[in-house]
Amino acid sequence: MTSLVESCGGQERVGQILVKSQSQVQRYTDPLHPRAELSLTQVITLEAVSGQPLVTAYLALQAHHALIPLLAEADLPLAVDMARFGERAAALFSRYATAMADHRLTPQEAGQLKQGVSEVMHALASMLADLDLVIQEGVQHG
Repeated sequence: MTSLVESCGGQERVGQILVKSQSQVQRYTDPLHPRAELSLTQVITLEAVSGQPLVTAYLALQAHHALIPLLAEADLPLAVDMARFGERAAALFSRYATAMADHRLTPQEAGQLKQGVSEVMHALASMLADLDLVIQEGVQHG
């Protein structure tokens, strides 16, 4: 919880946001006080204030899921995002083919592939955000 508190500006600021004393906020981040926990509502509030889903991302990883922001790239149309996805996917397949040329995957190669998968996932997320904009605006885009 320390990272979440720091992302919101520190203990004093979090105390103001949650209407809690600074000593109570300090207990939330102190491992010597394991029973002092933020409520789900408080976590949601702090993540919204900081703009960083730190706890949500941690929970997603613990459940073997990925948390990816659905943000459209600024000023890029859907066609550009689709092309970016294709380029990143092609690069990922190329990296995989190169890595598997010797019929084994090293930890270093796996790390590089994992980065490529992340890049493909972010490209997909950007496409989803673009499509959401079209749906919300209710107009056709070329």
